[in-house]
Amino acid sequence: MISRAASLSAATIADGLTASRFVLAVAVVPLVASGAWRAAAIVVAVAWWTDFFDGRLARRTTGTRLGDWDPRADTAVGAGIVIGLAAGGHVPALPWLLAGGLFAAIYLFTGNFAFGQLVQALGYGPLLWFAAGSDAIALGVLAGTIAAVGVMDAPRFVSHTLPAFFEGMRLRRRSP
Repeated sequence: MISRAASLSAATIADGLTASRFVLAVAVVPLVASGAWRAAAIVVAVAWWTDFFDGRLARRTTGTRLGDWDPRADTAVGAGIVIGLAAGGHVPALPWLLAGGLFAAIYLFTGNFAFGQLVQALGYGPLLWFAAGSDAIALGVLAGTIAAVGVMDAPRFVSHTLPAFFEGMRLRRRSP
């Protein structure tokens, strides 16, 4: 068991990491828009690492102030990429922005994080595609981060993240 002071310190660091993702979400927009794939990959990798470490720290504490904002920060990074992709003309702007906006609105109004994950997928998929086609280092940064975090967080991903996504995507019939 960690001490109360250590718990407060870990919670403060976790909150700082969560807050930093909102800054990274804004920073990634012009990088993606301009096609600076390597710089965008580094910003996104940093965002993924902050998510990984803030989760680890937050689970060691009695609670964080920004814990409820963590999935919003994750979604903001994905939304920043979507906006950058559309603004730079890398994807058809209208469908991407409509889909991203719709998924984000559903997430914000319902709290169903599966829709936040869809926003992220709209950004991460094309980002990986463009990195793969233009900058081997950018692709290496993204793929290496995915692999490292994936290995270290595999049990949680399988036991928590995937089931939560599929539960959120499950369509339910209304009772008569």
